[in-house]
Amino acid sequence: MTRKIGYAIVTLALACAVPACGDDDDDGTGGSTSTGGGTNTGGGTNTGGGTGTGGGTGTGTGGGTSTGGGTNTGTGGDPGTGGLQSGNGGGQQVGGTGGTATGGTGAAQSIPPEAANLTDAQILDALVTANQGEIDAAMIAVDHGQDAAVTAFAQMMIEDHTQANEDIQGLAEQKSLTPSSNAVSATLKTHAQAEARELNSTNESSFDRIYMQNQITDHQLVLALLQVFDGIADDDALKTQLTAMRTTVTAHLQHAQSIVTDLND
Repeated sequence: MTRKIGYAIVTLALACAVPACGDDDDDGTGGSTSTGGGTNTGGGTNTGGGTGTGGGTGTGTGGGTSTGGGTNTGTGGDPGTGGLQSGNGGGQQVGGTGGTATGGTGAAQSIPPEAANLTDAQILDALVTANQGEIDAAMIAVDHGQDAAVTAFAQMMIEDHTQANEDIQGLAEQKSLTPSSNAVSATLKTHAQAEARELNSTNESSFDRIYMQNQITDHQLVLALLQVFDGIADDDALKTQLTAMRTTVTAHLQHAQSIVTDLND
């Protein structure tokens, strides 16, 4: 009996010494593929929600992690859950439990998680507040901007966001909705006031760059908000208004980015 057990152990050890029991590629190291939630290191593809390191692509249902300059798309959370943040980075992460992160320049801004739970009347109030913040900042820029492109942009902000608020007011009257204050509106108002103080205290040599960088961050934030609002709004006419605003805000963002590029040349 002892000889039989010993023989079995030796046989098992020899069997596991061959590549079938543990080759160099099963753990996903060296550019191979790991499927099922394991770890992939070296630029390959990892599917199943694990970790991909080395600049490749990690696609994980449940919000996996991709490290090294790749792309990570995680499914498992609605945009806006846990708050929205717009700030530095340049990339985009959608999903997971952290909401939506949109990269860009400027100081990071966060919107309360209540953004995903607003009523139509509260959405209208948040939109009016966001537009008014843009108008207030633009009025300062018209007076203090140095570059002609910057002051022209600021004048466009005054005109476009004033028109947007007039459209919102018309929609509110049509639907018998009274814009209702909420946490998102309060956050936007506080941010706009802080931005106005910053602009008023900025010297002429720095004004254009600071104003335009703020515009990039502000419009990225508003775009994220509009996306969330479009998903929770009940009224079809309000959804149409949100779509129109997204088109306008996207154009503003691209214009602002172009001006910043010119200012940095």
